[in-house]
Amino acid sequence: MISSLVFVFSCHDSTLFIKCTNTGHIIMSLYIDYMIITSDDNDGISVLKKELAKQFEMRDFGYLRYFLGIKVAYSPKGYLLSQLKYVADILEWARLTDNKTINTLIEVDAKYSSSDGLPLTYPTLYCTIIGSLVYLTITCPNIAYVIYVINQFIASPSIVY
Repeated sequence: MISSLVFVFSCHDSTLFIKCTNTGHIIMSLYIDYMIITSDDNDGISVLKKELAKQFEMRDFGYLRYFLGIKVAYSPKGYLLSQLKYVADILEWARLTDNKTINTLIEVDAKYSSSDGLPLTYPTLYCTIIGSLVYLTITCPNIAYVIYVINQFIASPSIVY
């Protein structure tokens, strides 16, 4: 269906489709039954929506504000992405909302082993939190190294004293 609308697959992302028009480019991202359409060709977007509406039942939610746990805000300098609500949801789900936060630097030369410490009582919770934190690196790339380190122990998480 998408190829009949003269869209081509992006070589970078299998859910991203691009169409060149006389006015510019139309970019469409698909996720299950949701899509984001953006372009510098407003008329092209209108035509695309009409074509898609002939084939599918559709609703237009207007300008993008929130998608897959990411808040999107427009400013004159560009778009601002935030996962603040996603972080709050993780903390509440993990029952960490009453804790006080502090900056804790990771030890550079520390050597950890999967046999160190006592096994966690609820390893599934640890695995789920790690997965959530990996998704959080979309807007917080500064936590990527720490997530990499703690992800190494996902097979046998433990508490080290």
